Amino acid sequence: MAKHYMVTFDIVGSRGREGDYKRVESSLKMRFGDENYSKIVKQCCIIRTNESAMMIRDSVKQILGSDSNILVNKMAYGYAVSLKDPKTRAKARTILDRIR
Repeated sequence: MAKHYMVTFDIVGSRGREGDYKRVESSLKMRFGDENYSKIVKQCCIIRTNESAMMIRDSVKQILGSDSNILVNKMAYGYAVSLKDPKTRAKARTILDRIR
């Protein structure tokens, strides 16, 4: 059974590297498939896979290099969300409700 991971990252000194956010998104979609990738906010997504957290982290690190902070966390059902935009909040709830 596939696991769900939350992936988030921060680029240290991101000025001039704004395109890296899109590169990470594209790379993760290509590697895991559109159906297994769900973006919640700019640099936070949920990946559904049988791979390990370390493998996902290494995929992001390949693009961003070592000058970034990366968090990949295996998820279980249960969450708390505080997002201002109602559409984004509803989308997040839909994504997170699928984790069982």
